[in-house]
Amino acid sequence: MPFIFCNGQAFDLEKEWLGEEGFFRQEFIKRNAIREIQISKSVKKDLEYFQDEQPYLKFIYNKSGQLEKSHKFIQMSNGVDTAIIEYSYNSANQVYKKRERQGSFVFDYFYFFEDGKMNKELKINAASESRDTSYIRRYSYSDEENKIIQTVYNSNGSPFMYWSTELDNKGKTLQTRNYFQRNQNFTEYNYAYNQDKIAKKEVIEYFRERNVLSNLYTYNNSELESILMTYNENLIEKFSFTYDKFQFPTAIIQREVEEKSISIYRLSYLIEVD
Repeated sequence: MPFIFCNGQAFDLEKEWLGEEGFFRQEFIKRNAIREIQISKSVKKDLEYFQDEQPYLKFIYNKSGQLEKSHKFIQMSNGVDTAIIEYSYNSANQVYKKRERQGSFVFDYFYFFEDGKMNKELKINAASESRDTSYIRRYSYSDEENKIIQTVYNSNGSPFMYWSTELDNKGKTLQTRNYFQRNQNFTEYNYAYNQDKIAKKEVIEYFRERNVLSNLYTYNNSELESILMTYNENLIEKFSFTYDKFQFPTAIIQREVEEKSISIYRLSYLIEVD
């Protein structure tokens, strides 16, 4: 079994944590020839026993370490619902199609590129016989010093939203900001680093009022050891991690402070052996 890490980190901390669009580094997946990751979840309230483990997430990867398919298993009172996302890649390793499926809902997203940058997005209701177009988005870009501004245009060709991304001189993301043409609402993502590892991620949201979600990361050698999450400076969640002898993450332990509960996410891997 190969067990080479890219800079010792399995998790991509810029992505949505525990999200169904994947939160593992592509290089970690590729170098370790991982084809599938399954994650189960069990929960307990304080002074109670753990519930039975239930499937939570499943990721399927290609040989390049790209996510091809994800499953999110949603526990319902009458069974399990599954949300599925499928990805297709072009020759430049960019996602040119994404399909989302859950129950009777099926949506296809098509992405078009020019000079390596996405310039058009098309969303289609694939569940309807007429395959109605839900929306068309167009994109343009402007470059400033260490900053890229993306302008998003609606179906009428009018700009309505912007993304700005600020990079350091090594190409690492320092700040991403999402804001709008007609109001003052925004979401801002700020990153601080320690020896090329993310030490802090701060998400500032302003929708009528300002709220701040902060993640503080600690490491043991090269592996992620803990995450402390605060909301408006109040501790809300804590995460810790276990690893096997090959330095693969085997469990994510989550403490929800207000809920007074502990969740354990167990990870298992399907690895392609030559």
